Amino acid sequence: AKGQDHSTDPSMAGLILLSALAPAISFALKEKCFRLWQKKQLFQQETKKPLDEWVVASAAGLWSLLWAPFVCLATAYMKKPSHMTLRTYLSQAFACFSNRIYYADHFLDDDDGDAKKACTYAWQWWCLYMTVNVLYNISIYRVVRLASALTSFVAGKLVVPATLILTLAPW
Repeated sequence: AKGQDHSTDPSMAGLILLSALAPAISFALKEKCFRLWQKKQLFQQETKKPLDEWVVASAAGLWSLLWAPFVCLATAYMKKPSHMTLRTYLSQAFACFSNRIYYADHFLDDDDGDAKKACTYAWQWWCLYMTVNVLYNISIYRVVRLASALTSFVAGKLVVPATLILTLAPW
């Protein structure tokens, strides 16, 4: 209904619960990986080594890399403008990514020039994001290895207030 308060809607509570389910399972599986390694190390007589966070992060990254093309194609198909074919949309998206800014006019309806700025430094910003993302993920694996999945899941929830503060900055 119009003007309905979604905070009391049971379906909204269910949606929020489901949105937290995937990360919670992910954290639990990461901890299980580290604990299984520790258990295996107990029965080995040679030098015992802790499972390195970089190894686990690389394995998770490889898995994500294998799924990325399918997810990207599905997302591009759903989000492309109706007047474009998927091939045209992807070729213009890659042109935007390579900083050819005039392709942005095809994606955004914008009269004040922001569309032309949308592709400026696209791949450079992506590289910065990927660097921060890799460091963030390795820090999560380190917390899971040294503490627990619960600790890292709760710490991950602190991202919400930090994100709120960062959105106040004039990016």
